[in-house]
Amino acid sequence: LLAGYIRKRKASRINLKPWKPVFALGGLLAAIWLGILAWQNVSLGKQLEQLDNAIIKVYKNTFPNGRIVDPPQQMASKLKQLETNQSKTSESPLPLIAKVAPLLTSHKELALHEVRYQDTQLRLIVRAPDLSSLENFKREVAQKAKLNVDIKSSTTTADKVEATLVISASQVNRGSHRS
Repeated sequence: LLAGYIRKRKASRINLKPWKPVFALGGLLAAIWLGILAWQNVSLGKQLEQLDNAIIKVYKNTFPNGRIVDPPQQMASKLKQLETNQSKTSESPLPLIAKVAPLLTSHKELALHEVRYQDTQLRLIVRAPDLSSLENFKREVAQKAKLNVDIKSSTTTADKVEATLVISASQVNRGSHRS
């Protein structure tokens, strides 16, 4: 390639004729390389869009009432929150149920309709013929089982009383000297 390079009085003249095929081949390779990069960019953009749609679909299925702003960040945040909540140990409702069940069976006039356990509290929805039956049951649970019992709500009709009783052990331990 340098055979055509002839040094004349002025060194500024370089014969580029032998370099033309090299420049053409380099330009062709550069164009091919840019085409491959553009194709990869489009392909990766489509994959990213598919992944975002899949994340949104999973998020909507998992949290139907959730608002979607940044799906990947929201999913990571919810996953971290779920892992944190899972590591917390929850207390079992069985000790409370074991203390209350014998007392409930001894009061034949009471009918248990629903049992819930949330935040270390046992909620019982009970039907009784009158309010005094509920008060007797409440007093007996407080004295014999040493549990705190509150009547949160009650509905009275002519022949029955339906009430929500909230039973917890932790409140009695903290404030057992109530008047």
